[in-house]
Amino acid sequence: MQWNNAVEQAVIEVHAKIKDPSRLWSQFRDQQITHVLLPFILGRRPEPTKYEEFLLDLERRGCITTLMTFHARFLQSRTLPSLHSGNSPFTFVHLTPDTCKLPAIDR
Repeated sequence: MQWNNAVEQAVIEVHAKIKDPSRLWSQFRDQQITHVLLPFILGRRPEPTKYEEFLLDLERRGCITTLMTFHARFLQSRTLPSLHSGNSPFTFVHLTPDTCKLPAIDR
């Protein structure tokens, strides 16, 4: 499983410079990732990021399946008091290479 955040960018590029959903798919597959926990509800933002657009494209092509969406409580940071406690939305997706209609890119 992969938890997507800025720290993970060394493993999976989650920044706006990604140009092709095939690149994202290849990175997931190269790392043998089977599930991804997203810190947002997939498809619900009025202005999705490029990363979310790629995930939605992968979903349309049968490459990922949403298993569940939920809200979870997070606690206030002891070391970063500006980060308050509250509820945060999540989407848990499963990669489905057997039904994916997107070829891996050549490197």
